[in-house]
Amino acid sequence: MRRRWFVVGALAAASLMAAPTGRAQEYLSGPLTIVVPYAEGGSADFFARTLADGLGKKFGHEVSVENRPGAGGSVGLQIVRHAAPDGRTLLLGQTGEIVIQPYLMNQPGPMPDPVALVAVMPLAVAVPSAAPYNNLDELIKDARSAPRGLAVASPGRFTPGDLAIELFRIKTGARLASVPFDGGGPALNALTDGHVDLYFSTLPSAMPYAHAGKVKILAVTSEERSPILPDVPTVQQSGVRRFAVSQWAGVFVPRGTPESIVTALNRDINEVLTRPEVKEKLTQSGAKVMPISSEEFRDFIRRDAKLYQELLAAELCSEFAVESCSAGGIFSQ
Repeated sequence: MRRRWFVVGALAAASLMAAPTGRAQEYLSGPLTIVVPYAEGGSADFFARTLADGLGKKFGHEVSVENRPGAGGSVGLQIVRHAAPDGRTLLLGQTGEIVIQPYLMNQPGPMPDPVALVAVMPLAVAVPSAAPYNNLDELIKDARSAPRGLAVASPGRFTPGDLAIELFRIKTGARLASVPFDGGGPALNALTDGHVDLYFSTLPSAMPYAHAGKVKILAVTSEERSPILPDVPTVQQSGVRRFAVSQWAGVFVPRGTPESIVTALNRDINEVLTRPEVKEKLTQSGAKVMPISSEEFRDFIRRDAKLYQELLAAELCSEFAVESCSAGGIFSQ
């Protein structure tokens, strides 16, 4: 599966709309909440708080972030599904709960409507700084030979990090014991505390720990090297063929939110994302900012869902122990 984590770069020029009027003005007049379906400290939390700060400054009132972890992102997703469609409750959704989970398991109720794509990022193969590995080949050899294999952190069931674990097992023959956590923050804490040996972290989540000397990044899962880590090879360059996994983050609203509100939110979020200081902050974290329209975002999700369908059907459905892979989710609605 060929996947480039910067695949929508050509769409990055979003159109600017006129000032909101009528119902689109309503969401500006009251409090906004961004629901993060994972614990604090991960990439979703980082993006949500960056957006909340920027939107709060733009609107002149606080935009709150509410972390509601559980079930690989499904708990937070359900909260937004049942919220009023007035533009005041937003979901900072990611690949797992929006694309992968609907394909592997039945999802009750309609998926939320896409508003804006925030960023696309690779995963980082991270190990504790004291680990004896200097490259991915050394880790793979140890994972094959160690009596109990290696303990690997999972940020949630059916997330890209969880998928990367299974794919890595298949491609390398590594013996990995998956340890579940409610998001990237707890998983990284477990890694730095020595409770697990390995974690496929999003690059933005891993970078602060790498800068602090708490973890080593052995490889990235994109097809090309990250611009901020030019000396770190990709997993494929490290000898694991046909291994490319990426993750994206975006903003969603409850199904049925008026189009005028979706359009206004898209414009305001894109305006925040393209501010030089915000774009620089996200870029230096290892993410690629993608300001596109809500319709372009919907098309992007459909394309990404198809790519994951192909990967899951070819290699991973049986590994996840699901009865069947279905064509559910936002891309079919």
